[in-house]
Amino acid sequence: HSLGLSQRMSILSREEFYFFFVIGFWGKAPRIKAIAKITIPTSKTVLYLILMHTSLATSLFWIVLSITNQVPFHSILAVNAFATSIGYIAFFAPAGIGIKDGLLVIYLSLFMDQPTAFLVTASHRIIYILTDIILGIIANFKSKIIT
Repeated sequence: HSLGLSQRMSILSREEFYFFFVIGFWGKAPRIKAIAKITIPTSKTVLYLILMHTSLATSLFWIVLSITNQVPFHSILAVNAFATSIGYIAFFAPAGIGIKDGLLVIYLSLFMDQPTAFLVTASHRIIYILTDIILGIIANFKSKIIT
């Protein structure tokens, strides 16, 4: 005997969210064929993500500051957040590669020549990739300690 939709919803913990795939109607109620479980990040994880992205924006600011001091930090923080968000939303570009970088080049071209803006963006992409690798290694190490 399978659980009904209301019974399944009542057993969810606050960290879990389920997507229900309804495939058809048989009788009066839809039948649920499959459930995909998604884990919602905890507030601690969200704070780590905010810290990570603020640190990455700060690294971009330091790269830009080594070339020109015409760009304020809050502007770099805002354009980095905007470009990263648009990159994540762009479903056709994995991890926003190309979208985020293109937006950064366009914005930075307002303050420096385009080849320099491209080099700044490429340098920041390298830092971004290294950050992902380092955090992946740390997460892998922590998961081995926990299990």
